[in-house]
Amino acid sequence: MRLPSVKTQSAITAYPMKLRMWLERYRDGQESLRAVMEEANELIGGHGVEYIRHKEDAFTGPRVFGLECVNMGAPYAATLLFDHDKGAFIVGSWGSLVESRPNSYE
Repeated sequence: MRLPSVKTQSAITAYPMKLRMWLERYRDGQESLRAVMEEANELIGGHGVEYIRHKEDAFTGPRVFGLECVNMGAPYAATLLFDHDKGAFIVGSWGSLVESRPNSYE
């Protein structure tokens, strides 16, 4: 699993090395996604962790395709996202990502 670079992470937190450590823990199977996203929320100064539902979520049973994201209070604010469909962490805005995939999200 590729992770956002420390330089990219520095756009959303003053503690990019600490965030990187948590992302690596998830990648290496040492932490749950929920624990990593909660810690990222603290490091980024967010307003909690939210899930953005993918249209396929309703039809796939336990597998999810949506986005976990740290809520920054605005859809176009840079944040940490986890794309379940791609299995990857992304630094960006959930608003832009949803807009770029108009047939994927509700």
